[in-house]
Amino acid sequence: TNFVQVQIRTIAFRQENQAESAAALVRAGASLDSLALASSLDTYRYRGGLHNLKPLIDVEEPYRSHAAAMQPGQISPIFPYREAYAFFRLEQRLPADTAEYSRYVPEIQSVFQARKRDAAWKVFMQEMETRFPATVDSAILARIEADSALLFTPTFVNDNPAVVVRVDDRHTLTEGKLRSTVSRQAMTSGDERFGRSIEKALREATEELRLLAAADADRFRERPEVTARHADSRDSALVDAYLKETVVAKITFNREEFAAYYAEHPEEFREPAQVKVDRIAAADSAAAFEAARRLADGADYGYIAGQYNIGVSDGTAQEWAPLASFPDNIRNDLDTLTIGRSTRPYNTSDGWIILHVADRRPGRVKPLADVEMKIREVMFRRKFAEGLDRVLAVLKQESTITRNEAEIDRYFGSNK
Repeated sequence: TNFVQVQIRTIAFRQENQAESAAALVRAGASLDSLALASSLDTYRYRGGLHNLKPLIDVEEPYRSHAAAMQPGQISPIFPYREAYAFFRLEQRLPADTAEYSRYVPEIQSVFQARKRDAAWKVFMQEMETRFPATVDSAILARIEADSALLFTPTFVNDNPAVVVRVDDRHTLTEGKLRSTVSRQAMTSGDERFGRSIEKALREATEELRLLAAADADRFRERPEVTARHADSRDSALVDAYLKETVVAKITFNREEFAAYYAEHPEEFREPAQVKVDRIAAADSAAAFEAARRLADGADYGYIAGQYNIGVSDGTAQEWAPLASFPDNIRNDLDTLTIGRSTRPYNTSDGWIILHVADRRPGRVKPLADVEMKIREVMFRRKFAEGLDRVLAVLKQESTITRNEAEIDRYFGSNK
């Protein structure tokens, strides 16, 4: 399936309702290529949204996932894409080109290796689940979920010893530990949903309990190689646990801090700049590089476009497009160009093109509500660093530190 050849015709809009209206028009019989040429934000609009025929594996996500299940003539659902909303129609679907097989052998091998590893781990964990069934106290989970509004306050975390997950009497997870895990994950996981944080923490903790139960049942702790690894990792594990208890557990937030940080750092939350670009579709590489050379020497863009552009449009700018909607290499170049300057030639899947910056404007600053989780993440790192500095200062003042110079030299590979 990954190597069947497909051709798609795409269209993208800034607003989801614009994409919905366009999709309704296309389903009613409107010309998708005309709509794309007139309104689309992506660079394929100059070809009426049409992409070259290519193996499915070379199609960019999320287009690839949708195209894999489609037949020619079908229209995809609307989906977010590079800070826009897009949909497409599958124009062609042809059998794989066997002549291209050798080029994809390494990629095919890596895919199968990853699948085998994932499948083996899944089977192993299913065996652990059968061997060590776990019980979950749903009432405690409901109690934690009810405290979602308190997540970033000291009240959310507690030392409640009530058991929320039990594999056996020796391998349990308490409410207090689960709350601490959820709190830490939420502080560092951006905008992940609260319910998702609980599910993730619960799943990972249950897997760990089963693995520990299996290790004890199979007397792993008595094996020399396990004992050696345990000794090597014990100190770092103790340090990690100590930091979690003395630093992470004391980190708290309030909305006033968020608002202050937001006001002081507006540029961190500004959306990507937007540009209006003209486009020259050159006949070949020689024409593209000659046109680019003449533009760099100061030639008038309109004149050069008239001489070299073979695209379906006249090469003039259409609508504002976010920089994020362009491929990475093109976006990086456009980001540095001033109005009136042109890019180098690009050898794209649709031929040689040159882009010309007709206009540009800064992106808007996102509202506080949209970036609150990002601010939490930044402030968590800052407060963790501050808390760590305080703990280390106390340790330095009240601890006796012995330096083993021979071991230090050995660690750093010194010849002394």
